[in-house]
Amino acid sequence: MANFSFTRIADTNDGMFSSLRPPAINDAGTLVFRAEFGQDSSEEQGIFTGSGTGTTKITDTIGSFASFGTPSINTQGTVVFSAVLDEGEDGIFTSNGSTTTTIADTSGLFDLFGFAPAINDMGMVAFNALTDAGEEGIFSSDGSTTTTIADSSGSFRLFGSPSINNEGTVAYRAFLGEVGGIYKGDGTTTTTIADGSGLFSDFFTVPGINDSGEVVFSARRGDKDGIFISNGTEIATIADTEGKFSFFGDGTYINNAGQVAFTADLDNAGVALGIYTAPNNAVIAAGDQLLGSTVRGISVLSTGGLNNNGQIAFLASFEDGNTAVFRADPVATPVPEASSSIGLLAIAAIATINYFWRNWKQSSKISEDGIN
Repeated sequence: MANFSFTRIADTNDGMFSSLRPPAINDAGTLVFRAEFGQDSSEEQGIFTGSGTGTTKITDTIGSFASFGTPSINTQGTVVFSAVLDEGEDGIFTSNGSTTTTIADTSGLFDLFGFAPAINDMGMVAFNALTDAGEEGIFSSDGSTTTTIADSSGSFRLFGSPSINNEGTVAYRAFLGEVGGIYKGDGTTTTTIADGSGLFSDFFTVPGINDSGEVVFSARRGDKDGIFISNGTEIATIADTEGKFSFFGDGTYINNAGQVAFTADLDNAGVALGIYTAPNNAVIAAGDQLLGSTVRGISVLSTGGLNNNGQIAFLASFEDGNTAVFRADPVATPVPEASSSIGLLAIAAIATINYFWRNWKQSSKISEDGIN
């Protein structure tokens, strides 16, 4: 494992939770996760937050909700989630644990919602949905004003779940006609990040976006799968299956420092899914020892797994049958002084993608012309 410390947020070993789902994390280091728990001899579902000193229930199915999708959390601690209500309606909601706000629901212009909405620090929520008119699309809303980012009234179709930055720019996967691609937009301007009209043939998982508008995504280029980053003009390779990796899973993240994290399998037989930071630093993987137990598997969310401090949220399952939600915290280590006597401090486990931009001419560069 790389130079990280690990904080257990919740587990199934203490009798409170019977099952746990992968978490998301905010910049305060607070995780949000969905879980099942016992209540009056019945199994209920809830959304919880925690930072290592206990957990807080945000909402549960004991009240008016029947089931939940995947939650996300912003720096203010506001949690966004999709949910089905007891009466059968569904919608997108936010909550801080005391006040719940409806962002959009099926009593209005929408008929069906995606499973995993995203939220930025201004409280703007991005989600995919199907309208009553039969149009599918990507939308953003603060609960009072809804903006169409892209929809199938034009040439777009088959939208994946979105991510959103603090500028209100939304990144998403979609088909434009018969060609799949990665796009970003704010409801006024749409930018093609990469598409299948050139060197790429398939796109996987949910793209991540930072406040600079840099988008990280997983895709197939030629006969290799990889993790790529683009600002809408140029594309660089972060990692691909030509190297040590054989497969890339869910979870492709970028933060405002340009740090990239992703999940992958190694070429070595028997080495299972793990979390890595660019270019190939291992954070945790199946088979590792974690707090005295052997990790059997790692699960992450497609978005929200990396914060701006380099902390990573994940779910681990263990050989003893227990599962637990963890936060991985990068450990800062001093670097020997440079010849100029300027002291440097580096986070050993996370390499920033600034390396890829600074060395663009020497790295595998793809011009915008090369993908169109």
